[in-house]
Amino acid sequence: MFQYDEKGVEKLLLKIAVCDDEAIHRLIIRDKLDKFAISNDVDYELDEFCTSEELLKIKNIYDILFLDVQLEDGMNGIEVGKRLLQKGIDATIIITTSFEQYASEGYHLKAHRYLIKPIQQSNFNEAIVSCIKDFKKSNRKIEVKCAYENCFISINSIV
Repeated sequence: MFQYDEKGVEKLLLKIAVCDDEAIHRLIIRDKLDKFAISNDVDYELDEFCTSEELLKIKNIYDILFLDVQLEDGMNGIEVGKRLLQKGIDATIIITTSFEQYASEGYHLKAHRYLIKPIQQSNFNEAIVSCIKDFKKSNRKIEVKCAYENCFISINSIV
């Protein structure tokens, strides 16, 4: 989430994942992230997943997860999100869908925002800004070099 440049200045780096079975919707989110990042001087890394099977294998390295409700073969993204939370993933979840009727289910998932497709840039920006504000308050992570990879540890979990 936060890293330091060569001068020791804290710089925001968002680690983001998007799971949508339609390539066009993953592309749209990438485009909206690019626009947000440029206008807000924010760096990000994006990983894309097109199946729930791929998503369920992720490690706890993401700050934000954009999760579509209707995934491949009728898979429900909200159920996938619940399984990720049970697994210990602490990414902030933003639900994306074309169907408003799933909004109440998203609250059971404790989704941060619920964005209706087609997603408006202003709504997208507001969701990301809100996530960043929450991160700054409570969910800061530090990067620690572990054996052969970098691990991210929530500052709140350090005793």
